[in-house]
Amino acid sequence: MSRELVLVILIVLIASLTGASQPSDVDNGYERGKLENGYKVGVWEYFGNGDSVELKINYDKGTLVYLKPDTSKYFVMIDSVWTYKHVNPYPRYLGAYAEFYTILGNNINYPTAARRDQIEGTVFLIFEVNTIGKAVNIAVLNDNGGYFTDEIIDVFNLIPNLWLTASYNGKNVPSKFILPFYFKLTGEKESSAFDITTLSTLEGKKLLEVIVTTPRPK
Repeated sequence: MSRELVLVILIVLIASLTGASQPSDVDNGYERGKLENGYKVGVWEYFGNGDSVELKINYDKGTLVYLKPDTSKYFVMIDSVWTYKHVNPYPRYLGAYAEFYTILGNNINYPTAARRDQIEGTVFLIFEVNTIGKAVNIAVLNDNGGYFTDEIIDVFNLIPNLWLTASYNGKNVPSKFILPFYFKLTGEKESSAFDITTLSTLEGKKLLEVIVTTPRPK
């Protein structure tokens, strides 16, 4: 399946998520474009830090207009082997990462049982992006006692499952990501140091961590 066809499929899915509304301009600080009858139309821009444009998509043509250059390596599967490679385009959330982290930050909660038992730690969400732009094979690692797994997966599932696929030598290839969650209790007692040594043994493209805090129970 070609990259252009995959992108068209994803754009149709995005349009179906917007719902019906009057024609309007959208400029919320992390994305800019026009909605018409609830659909994204024309060229949309997605921003990173400040006014830096990271992604442009033409929703009328179903094409990728611009992707901010990235010379780093991504963990991708080539000929059935996982390896770090420079890929173009590289895999990423099909939208603004500000939206991605806003959804996580607004919905993640410190699990009641973990707070009660005063459990802290760094837990890793691992997932792959397949060749049609879907996050699959989602797993949670380093969750001793299983306090955080359900909460992490539930909040991750709130994010639209729409990703730009990696391409190597003109062929779409799967990629793998690591999303760390830092759970920390605050209060009078000194918090234990987070053990993040596990991260060095995990293979995948690391995303920015999500920090979740709550007062330590008295």
